[in-house]
Amino acid sequence: MELIRRTAPYDASAALKLLEDTFGMEEVLVEAPQLDGREITANKDIVWEAWEGNQLIGTIHATIPLSCPEICGLSAMATPPAARGKGLGRILFSKIIEEIDSQGVQTSFLGTSNPIAAKLYHSLGYSFIPGSHVMVRYRKGDTVDFCREMYTSAPKDLRILTDDSSIRIPLIPLAVIGGNTKVLDVNTGIFHRDFITQRSCMGLYPRYIQLLARGGHFYAAVDEKGTLGALLSTMPTEHGIRADFFCSDGFEGILPQLMEACDVPVYLQIAECDTRKQHLAQSLGFSSVGDPTMHACADVWLPFRVYQK
Repeated sequence: MELIRRTAPYDASAALKLLEDTFGMEEVLVEAPQLDGREITANKDIVWEAWEGNQLIGTIHATIPLSCPEICGLSAMATPPAARGKGLGRILFSKIIEEIDSQGVQTSFLGTSNPIAAKLYHSLGYSFIPGSHVMVRYRKGDTVDFCREMYTSAPKDLRILTDDSSIRIPLIPLAVIGGNTKVLDVNTGIFHRDFITQRSCMGLYPRYIQLLARGGHFYAAVDEKGTLGALLSTMPTEHGIRADFFCSDGFEGILPQLMEACDVPVYLQIAECDTRKQHLAQSLGFSSVGDPTMHACADVWLPFRVYQK
């Protein structure tokens, strides 16, 4: 067996075929933009492959955002059926941990609903974030320390990015750990994990790629450390441009700037149960209009109320 290190962009056709055979085409759509070089200015993508002769028998993939290299997302842990049960997964996973540690990554995330895989990841330092299928490994501190360092302070030097793939990995902790409302984003169907179990990890950012394909946009607030602290999306509907947002506590004060970045009139659609977001909407000058109506958000039906300026 030979282990080979790859960095994007490279000819990943063999890896993508293994992912399609293992997980289906949806996984290929997640991985391809990272491996073919489309995001090379935003993220560093490193893949370890295991080969036997001319046959690929295993992969694992790490994505490190260039703007925030202390965090990382892991994906594409795949082996064909004939190669399983021989310790290959542990070899590859140990290799990628050695890789990201050498790169200075302090906190890494992955998603799994496979109990056998979760047992392996747990043995190598990962644990589930409550209310989610997301696992995390901290090299220093714990969730409290991570949140204190990333999300409690207001940004000193704020940048607002539009439709930028650099949020692919920073979106994970913001959505799974840092967000502070029940329905995080009605336009992409992301909920807080205390409200509905969060089953996505590396699958979160592809929802924003789909948003762009439907004519929407997103606006990201990033601080001087590269921390993504707030995200606003817009989506054209039959009633106009619908906006939604979520943020960490430390970024609540920049919501007016994030809203201004849209530069178009928008309305909000807020769940009746989401009292915190209602308060934030009112602080931005929005008021509720009409009666609440039932609306499906990611197949979850909830009463929502429209807010307008």
